[in-house]
This record gives sequence, structure tokens and C-alpha cells, in this order.
Amino acid sequence: MIAVAQRFARLAPALVLVALLSAEGCSSSQVACPCGTGGYASVTVPAAENTPIAAVSTDPPCTAMDGGGGTIVVVRGSVGTCQVRVRLASDDTYVFSVQFRASGAGCCPDLVTAVDASVPTLVDAGTAG
Repeated sequence: MIAVAQRFARLAPALVLVALLSAEGCSSSQVACPCGTGGYASVTVPAAENTPIAAVSTDPPCTAMDGGGGTIVVVRGSVGTCQVRVRLASDDTYVFSVQFRASGAGCCPDLVTAVDASVPTLVDAGTAG
């Protein structure tokens, strides 16, 4: 019993240090938080399921890309709204928007999440096809 108490007494300072470091967690400038770099949304343009996408555009700080199968992936690293324009091979042009809001807290206060997306709307019926 005395040997156990002596062993614990030798380990106690190390255990206290581990507990303090663990409690400090992400509040320490020495700890790297596993935060993502931004929010994203996948929006399907129904007409693009049968007609290839020719171009996708948006303005910084947003990024939009063809995700395949008529889906557009929109990414943003800050709060705000992305306006996306999709031109199909038929020259039909669709637009939609995606809204991003703050969702972070604690260790990752700057995280954003896509919270709403409008329905893609045909704004220009192309002349091709």
C-alpha cells in the first residue's frame, strides 16, 4: 500500500500537468484546432443533368465548380452570399445564390455553413441546339 502511494506521489505532478494542458485545449495559442477552411453547398441544376455544363462562374471570395451529374459545388470561407452563374452547352444560362452564415464557436469561431440556396432560374435561353 505504501509503495502505491509513493508511486502516485511521483506521478502526481505529471498528471496535474497533463490535466492542465488538456483543460487549456484550443484556447492556447500553441494548439492547432482542426477547423475547416469554409462552408460549401451542392446545388443541382436539373437541366444540367441532360445537357453538359459549359461554364460556371461566381465572384470572389466564392468559388464554384462543376461537381458532375448536374451538381454545382459552391465554397465560401466567410459569411455572405454567393451569386452563381451556370452556362450549359445549349447556351441556356441559369443563376442561383447560396447564403453562408457563421456556425463556429469555441476552438473554431470563424467557421461558416451554407444555410440557404435559391432554386436555379433560367435567365437566358440560349440559341444553340
